[in-house]
Amino acid sequence: MIKRFITASVVSVATVGTLGAASNSNFQIAPPPIAYPYFEAGRGDGKIEPMLISIESKEAEMSLAGAGINMVGRQAFSEWIALDVQAGLFALNGQTAGIPPITPIPTTGAYSAYTYYYTRVDGKAQVNMTSFVMSFNIELQPIKEDFGNLILFFGPNFGVSSMTMRTPYSLIVPSPYSNAGDVFSGYTDTLTFSGSTSGAQFGMQAGFALGHGLQISPFFMMSSASGTATLTDDPGTGNAGTTSVTADIPESSTTSFGMDIVIDEMSLGTIFQNIQSQDSEEQGDINIVMFRFGFHF
Repeated sequence: MIKRFITASVVSVATVGTLGAASNSNFQIAPPPIAYPYFEAGRGDGKIEPMLISIESKEAEMSLAGAGINMVGRQAFSEWIALDVQAGLFALNGQTAGIPPITPIPTTGAYSAYTYYYTRVDGKAQVNMTSFVMSFNIELQPIKEDFGNLILFFGPNFGVSSMTMRTPYSLIVPSPYSNAGDVFSGYTDTLTFSGSTSGAQFGMQAGFALGHGLQISPFFMMSSASGTATLTDDPGTGNAGTTSVTADIPESSTTSFGMDIVIDEMSLGTIFQNIQSQDSEEQGDINIVMFRFGFHF
């Protein structure tokens, strides 16, 4: 039997205010990797969750929206042990504050050997972002009674992500040219970020039957991840090349708290998630809202 339920999630993420640090924070949009609040010997569970996502940040002038899908599968081998796999794919589009080219752009006149154009951002950047996450868990169920149960889970996680920012900008002629200060508009800088991470997670999820088809299922999860990232900048002019930098992504930790309230075949869950890089101070907030529409079978 398929159980249909709707989940609405409100997430507040603490991250740093610069693009590089925000990327290093590796914020993830990842529902809890548990297919159902309990399992039984020989039972298989699956869950598919299409979702709508909105990300807003006044400080970064960011407004992104998109959609994704999360899938979870579980196979129980006994009353107390099971294995599961979770995978999620997300795509976002929108705008954020523009970033000028990081690649120096040489002038094209008599002083081109040692002079570079100034640049001016002419508007917000158009952003395209995709992310794929996957995790595996061993689940242990030390408590399974009529009144409720408890599941402990732990395992590795993996992720790959990419982001492209296209910022409109102008070139400004520098001294000592006689037309210093002249502005040439119509250029677009393309900044591309790609990264991959791996780490581990562990947590617990409980289920409590309150009678009359009502049950609550709180959960707690901690995870960590680190990896590598490549940043490439293309100013889109004929007289300048591209700049590419590869660096390590510092380890970041994630703590999630959540609860499902299940009424017969409908459940409403709310997740509160806080992400804080271990190597940086909190400088700003990003508000993430997710509406998840789930199918359990």
